[in-house]
Amino acid sequence: MRKKNLYLLLPLLATVFLAGCPSHNPVPALTPSTPPPSSIPDQSKASVLPSGKALEGGTLRVHFTGGRNIGASLMGPTLGAGNSASTTGIDFQPLTPGKYRLLAYAPSFATVRLDNLFVGIDPSTGGIDPQKKILDATINLVPDAKLSGRVIDQDGRPLWGARISWGAAATLSKNDGTFLLEGAAPGKFSLHLNKTLFAGTSLTVDAVAGKTSAVGDVKLTSTTAKFALLNPSDLLEGKTIRENYSNLLSRLALGGFTEGNQSDSSIWLLIDPASLPESKCAEIAAFVASGGKLIVLGEWGGYGGGHPDEANRLLGFFGINFQTDLVRSTSNVGTPEWINVRDFSTLPLVKAVDMINLFAACSVFSVSPALTVASTGASGYRVQSTGIPVAAATQEGDGLVIAVGDSSAWSNFAAAPSSYPNLDRGNNADFMLNLFLW
Repeated sequence: MRKKNLYLLLPLLATVFLAGCPSHNPVPALTPSTPPPSSIPDQSKASVLPSGKALEGGTLRVHFTGGRNIGASLMGPTLGAGNSASTTGIDFQPLTPGKYRLLAYAPSFATVRLDNLFVGIDPSTGGIDPQKKILDATINLVPDAKLSGRVIDQDGRPLWGARISWGAAATLSKNDGTFLLEGAAPGKFSLHLNKTLFAGTSLTVDAVAGKTSAVGDVKLTSTTAKFALLNPSDLLEGKTIRENYSNLLSRLALGGFTEGNQSDSSIWLLIDPASLPESKCAEIAAFVASGGKLIVLGEWGGYGGGHPDEANRLLGFFGINFQTDLVRSTSNVGTPEWINVRDFSTLPLVKAVDMINLFAACSVFSVSPALTVASTGASGYRVQSTGIPVAAATQEGDGLVIAVGDSSAWSNFAAAPSSYPNLDRGNNADFMLNLFLW
């Protein structure tokens, strides 16, 4: 039978995660920072984070055939996630009118993604259409195939963080270069492998349902990488982005990254965009899907004229959202908005990084499957919540999207160590370089 009871997670109650690549294990997507009211069933059903004006009755009804312990993530103007452990469907509501995507995953079943789900709008015109406020979608899950292997460089050394994708299924190589890709659709398809500073490659594999196909060692050859600053002329604190982040650009050059233009760069950097029209969002999404990396530095909206709504118009497509809140820390008496982030995962991404120092950062909300990379720890809070992640990363097609809820931490502002956070505080510069290397 269909699940009927839903609950909303308002921004002040949502625990944020760092989104990573699909793990294909059933995980609760949105966990309240405080226990839900007793009237809410203890089994997670479906929950959404309102973004913008929700359409009254705007609903996406998802029906499942096959599979068990199914998780689903909704991406678009409203982010949502839920699971269907013992029933055949999930309802997402209320939803802001717009175009959505849905990812469904379950252990031992192939991951499925549905695109172009229009709720409350006319697909041909993009205009609001209340007659289309309820949309039904059906997903058939079939047993998956698995692929294993190891990613190495031209000298035989293991490569961590390589992006491995097969249709809607994706994963990352581990510290020793090995990977196990679950949730792959059975059949003869191309396995794609990509990593920054290496030439990507693909293998044709005949994947069999219920079996693990070993592809052995996959060698990636080193190359150079260029990056492009997407909005150099936007203003922040009265200066252009290029002026305020010239030190960061110089540091990246020292790290081996040459600044290019959008047409010849594999990494695009976007810093607190003042305007992102739909056409630009579509261009960026296509760049990421083709194997590009997008790094977005955002603000909570109250500092330097931040524009989280503009960034979220793009990031919602990837299941990420900058929250219009201000994360604080109890460890800094008198300056609670200075956040010392010390809680990191064991990913090589944070190698040689002991602490990053943020200023007036916002929390980052993302839908499951999720991977925590860094957290404020118990000293961080946003009203009632503690342990707030302030960044998110998710694999999209052959590409990668990383969002960090602070931009000032990598600016030229107040370079003296005694001043507020900037590029030279803590391991801020190393952390950003690691994001580029990922």
